Amino acid sequence: MPRAEGGRLGGRGVEGRLGRQGQQEDLTISLYDAVPYVGRPFAQTHPDRLATLAALFGRAPADPAHCRVLELGCGDGGNLVPLAMVLPDSTFLGIDSAPAAIARGRAFELPNLTLTTASIEAFRSVGEFDYVIAHGVYSWLDAETRDALLAVIARALAPHGVAYVSYNALPGGRLREALRDILRFHTEALEDPRERVDQARALLRFLLAEWPEHQELRPQAELLLHRTGASLLHDELAPYNAPVYFHEFAAHAAAHGLQYLAEADFFESQTTADELRAIDDAVRREQYMDFVKGRMFRQTLLCHADAPVDRSPRPEVIAPLAFSTPAVRDGEAFTGPTGSTLSTDHPDVIAAFERAAGAWPAAVWVRDCDGDAEVLHAALLRAYAANLVQLHVHPPACATHAGERPRVTPLARHQAERGEYVTNLRHALVRVEDERGRRLITLLDGTHDRAALVRELPVEGLDASLESLAQLALILRE
Repeated sequence: MPRAEGGRLGGRGVEGRLGRQGQQEDLTISLYDAVPYVGRPFAQTHPDRLATLAALFGRAPADPAHCRVLELGCGDGGNLVPLAMVLPDSTFLGIDSAPAAIARGRAFELPNLTLTTASIEAFRSVGEFDYVIAHGVYSWLDAETRDALLAVIARALAPHGVAYVSYNALPGGRLREALRDILRFHTEALEDPRERVDQARALLRFLLAEWPEHQELRPQAELLLHRTGASLLHDELAPYNAPVYFHEFAAHAAAHGLQYLAEADFFESQTTADELRAIDDAVRREQYMDFVKGRMFRQTLLCHADAPVDRSPRPEVIAPLAFSTPAVRDGEAFTGPTGSTLSTDHPDVIAAFERAAGAWPAAVWVRDCDGDAEVLHAALLRAYAANLVQLHVHPPACATHAGERPRVTPLARHQAERGEYVTNLRHALVRVEDERGRRLITLLDGTHDRAALVRELPVEGLDASLESLAQLALILRE
C-alpha cells in the first residue's frame, strides 16, 4: 500500500470545528493551529445575495448597507473581513472555536467586525441578526451539536431575517462518502495531521493509477487530489462529515421553528420537468430535484416558520432591483460565461442587456432602463433563473473602468503582497498570476494618480493593466 515518506502510525482523529467543549475541542483547536484553514469569501453568503432572494420570495429583508450579520464557524474571518470593509455601516460578529484563526482575523482591526472564540453550545447570541451564516459547518458536527447550531440560528435570527446554511446532501453525497471512508481507513491511525494529508494524497494517486477510466469514484478522487491540505484534513478526514437528504434537513430546521426559503443559487431550483413543477410542496419538490440531479451539496436559506413566503416570484418584484451580467450578444441570443443563454428579439431587452454588459462588473438599476418594463422584468427573471444575470438589492461597489486615482480595498492590497489570490468586490476570489499586476494592486490606495503609478512602476501597459483589474471587479467605484 502506498505510503508517503516519514509515515508513522499513531492515534485517532479529532472532532470537527465548533464542536463540543472539553478535551475533544482542545484537540480540534490544536489541529486547526497545526494546519490552518485559510478563510475565503463565499459570494452566496453576501447580504446582497440573501436580501435579493428574500425580496424575490416576498420578504422584506434588511438593507445590506445597514444590517447585522452573524457567522457561525467564521474561521479567520476570510468571509467576514471583506464584507465588513465594503459595508462599513453594517456590523458583523463571527465565532469560531480556533483561537489562532480568530487572532488572524482580528489583526485587521475593523471597527464594525467582532471575532470571538466560542463553541456552538457556549455561544449566547447578543441581540438579533438580520443575516446568519453557517457555511461548511452543519455536516461536520455530531448530531447533538448540529441541533445546537440550528437552535442558535433560530434564537439569533431577527423576525425578518434570513439564515444561510450549507451542508453535504444526498443522494449525490454517497460517492464522496465512500471515498472519504477509504481515506479515513488509510489514515485514521496517524497522529501527525500533515502526515495524514500526505498519506491521503498518496492513496488517491494510487487509486487513480489502478482504477479504470469508468470507475465511478474517479471524478471525486481527482477533485480531492487537487484540494488544499487544510481542506482534505478538515473536510474529508474529519471524524464527522454527514450528508443528509434535503427533506431531513428541512424537518430538522422545522423542529426549531425555521422554514425553507430558497437556495442561495436561484438557478439550482429551476426545472423544466412538468411532473416536478406540479408538486406544490416546496420541500418535496426540492427533494425530487435532488434525486434527479444527484445533488451533493446544498446552500439553503431559512427564515422563521411564521414568515409569509411567496413561492412563485413575480416579474414585478424585479422593478426596484439592479442587475449585472457579463453576457455577450450573438445575434438574438445573449450567452454567459457558464454557457447559459437568453434568446430575445425585443429591442428593449436587447438594449438593457447591452447596457449591463457594458457596465460589467458593475450593475445597472432596472429603473434606469428604458422601454417596456413588463417585458424587461419578465426577461430578467428568466435570465436570473438561467444563471445569466445576477440581481442585486445592494449592487457591488466596483467600477467599470479605473479612474485617475484607482483604489482597491486594504484587504486586496494585503492579499496581493502575499499571494496570487485576491478578494474582489463581488465577494469572490480572483487569481492575479502576474507579479507586476500584484505589485500594482499594492499601490492602489487612492493616493497615486496615473503619473505617480508610472513613476512607482515604470513599465509599459499601465492603462491596460488597470482595465484588467477593473474587469476583475477589484477597482472601487469613485
